[in-house]
Amino acid sequence: MLLCYRLPREPSTPRITVWRKLKRLGVAQLADGLVTLPADARTREQLEWIAEEIIEAGGEASTWLAHPTSADQERTLATRMADTRAGEYAAVTAEAATAAAGSDRERQRTGERLRAELRRIGRRDYFPPPQRDAAQAAVRALLEADPRWATRSGVHIDRAACAWLIRRFIDPQAQFVFVADPARTPGDATGFDMRGVDLSHHTGPDGAVDCSFETILRRHELADPVLWRIAEIVHEADVDDERYDAPEAPGLDVILRGMSMTCDDQRIIELTGPIFDGLYEYHRRAMLLGREPA
Repeated sequence: MLLCYRLPREPSTPRITVWRKLKRLGVAQLADGLVTLPADARTREQLEWIAEEIIEAGGEASTWLAHPTSADQERTLATRMADTRAGEYAAVTAEAATAAAGSDRERQRTGERLRAELRRIGRRDYFPPPQRDAAQAAVRALLEADPRWATRSGVHIDRAACAWLIRRFIDPQAQFVFVADPARTPGDATGFDMRGVDLSHHTGPDGAVDCSFETILRRHELADPVLWRIAEIVHEADVDDERYDAPEAPGLDVILRGMSMTCDDQRIIELTGPIFDGLYEYHRRAMLLGREPA
């Protein structure tokens, strides 16, 4: 994806705001007023939003789908983007090493902050460099143990989808604990899709119900349109209130119910991960192409 834009020199605030947003997305600058990102549904939508903001600020902007003319050009661009992320990961590793000499409380506080920073870097990391693994290991060492997430035993569609979402987009090292009684949730675990926790079903002022998958998307500010399309499917499979047009929902619900009859909870999480990976990739390509992918 290419974004070609021009903004007036004065006032300077719109130019600064746009550039900060582009840096958060991880763009590579090809020339003045010309930036690029790998093409997928999320980056396309984000660059289109920024183009609209530029036009509203009195500038000019257009977005393009483009292809490098050679594999060498593509590799060079990917290397540039990876090198930028490598520097960010190296900074996290260095800060974690410094914090390792601190007190337990300082280590925990710094580890939690750096874990959030890793999530932010990960959202703009399209070509992961080797430094990513070192940074993740350094942050895990600060936190002493992999974080735990807890949910009700007897995993069905919403819990399976939430576990996939957490492990793929929020916490790659997530470990899951399954409890029959929410009161038995371990104190060091973050609960989801069960009574008495924030990451569960919520009813809005208009009476509309969000399933736990939708709640997690909102709480973690995950704006990827592909994830929100999957949220519609999970919502209808779980809540079944005809709020969304999601013809895939009944079939997905039947698959999860059948698996719950033959597999334990941990096995369901392992087996459904590739299913949701495939669902994500299908809808990602559909949004990018504007049609059903072949």
